Amino acid sequence: MAFQESGKQRATRIQLDYYKKSTYLDRTKSTLVLICLLAAVGWMALVYAQGEKGQAAFSRGQVTKFHAAWNNNCTVCHSDFEPISKNSFSMKWLGHEAGKNLSGDARCESCHVAPVHHANQKLESTPSCGGCHREHRGLDASIVRLSDSDCISCHTNMQGHLTAGATPKYAPKITSFATASQGHPDFRLLAEKMTDPGTVKFNHKLHLTPGVSRDPKGKPWTYSDIPELERERFGFQKGMNLKTAIALDCKACHNLESADAKPSPDAFANMPKSVHGERSKGGVYQPIVYDVHCKACHPLSFDDSNKNESVPHRYQPEEIRSYLEGFYSKQLVLETKEFSKPRELLPVPVPGRNPLAPVVESVKKQVDIKVSVAMNNLFLGKKTCGECHYEKGDTKSTNPGFAQIPKLIQTGLDPDSKAFQWFKDSRVGDPAKIVWPSIPSLWMPHAKFDHSAHRFMDCASCHGAANDSITKNDILLPGIDNCRSCHAPAKFVAGVAQAGVNHDCVECHNYHHGDQPYQGVGAAAWDPKILRTIEQMQKPIP
Repeated sequence: MAFQESGKQRATRIQLDYYKKSTYLDRTKSTLVLICLLAAVGWMALVYAQGEKGQAAFSRGQVTKFHAAWNNNCTVCHSDFEPISKNSFSMKWLGHEAGKNLSGDARCESCHVAPVHHANQKLESTPSCGGCHREHRGLDASIVRLSDSDCISCHTNMQGHLTAGATPKYAPKITSFATASQGHPDFRLLAEKMTDPGTVKFNHKLHLTPGVSRDPKGKPWTYSDIPELERERFGFQKGMNLKTAIALDCKACHNLESADAKPSPDAFANMPKSVHGERSKGGVYQPIVYDVHCKACHPLSFDDSNKNESVPHRYQPEEIRSYLEGFYSKQLVLETKEFSKPRELLPVPVPGRNPLAPVVESVKKQVDIKVSVAMNNLFLGKKTCGECHYEKGDTKSTNPGFAQIPKLIQTGLDPDSKAFQWFKDSRVGDPAKIVWPSIPSLWMPHAKFDHSAHRFMDCASCHGAANDSITKNDILLPGIDNCRSCHAPAKFVAGVAQAGVNHDCVECHNYHHGDQPYQGVGAAAWDPKILRTIEQMQKPIP
């Protein structure tokens, strides 16, 4: 039978003062703790001894390549004992008032000022710079590609984040773009059934018809009907028959780059440089400019005996009359022999006598007659001014031509159009647009869209309504469901993969400067208050 030890016997083998004595294990643990402590203190001492160079040891990772110059200089962005984000749990612990702007924001804005989203948003709802633009995630990380959670933190309850008395101008609750049930409405221009506020008549269907003829049996418009220098940009190729009917497509007028229009050498002769730029980023289409896109087929000719002459575009009726008077006066003076003869020198001038007075009077009458005929040709004909323009105060007529010579041609947006106020509100604080263009340059001022990223798409897949549009009133933009066919979560329909393209908020929307969407990052509102030298850029602002 095995020996069995009782509990009392086992207890006698344990020394009652064991805890007073140090064992080998205890001594080992204490030694390791001391070594770690000394190593930590030594490491910190070494880091601080290196000054600014040693600060990199505390970094959580590299900053983005745009800020790489300050990767080893923390104080350019960071302030001592202050969090980088207003939403940090340490705000109260470190004695910072909730919602108050942080000094770190001033350091960001010393290089690039970021105007507020909207003037009526609460201060405590306005995030700090670092609260959205999160750094130290690597050289190639984007600090502007934010998650939807940053946007919907306010947009799920817009009213709760506005100042007292303010009401939302946009949808009060949006949680995502993906489906209609998540709150994002259709585009306002379409949802509210607005019409084009522009004051230029245009028939897309007619211009997309081969031969550009209203009557299928009528005479088509051919390459022989336009100047030789303009033919190539409308599709003419070497060896083609000049009697070939012109077949216009979207690119004949809509160009992402001004050089793609292939204008004739004299297209810019009477056009301000600012009207048609040299280069664009390709995001939006260049403005439609008469001298480049229209003149080839719609020259402002006024006299069959002077077919190569035309009046300048962008002139009002009285300015055109003055131009014509000057043109015909010069022409008749050169053609009248009496003006070229040497004058007879009288020994004593007779007061009030002008030997050329009868000739001058005759020329004046001829000029008046020619100007009157030319004005009728320009304004009462069907292929000149009245083909595209309205008389001021009348923007409803769709018939080409004027009933009478107008006093003024409408050059701005139609103030009676529902869309006028929408575009006007988007121009608040933009003094550069005192005179409005006749065609809006951007149709969705509060969104961004890059056409160059969609250049592989057939225009008709989004703007198919243009093929049947016969009036300028149509707004030929696709609805939001058209966008969601690609920009939505990936899914399978009948076994076929669909959608899956980015559909987050920042794909279409910017944050800063929401009240003045037409002013981009080049606007003066983005300029820092203090300009610095290269040497000063390596130091934090005072």
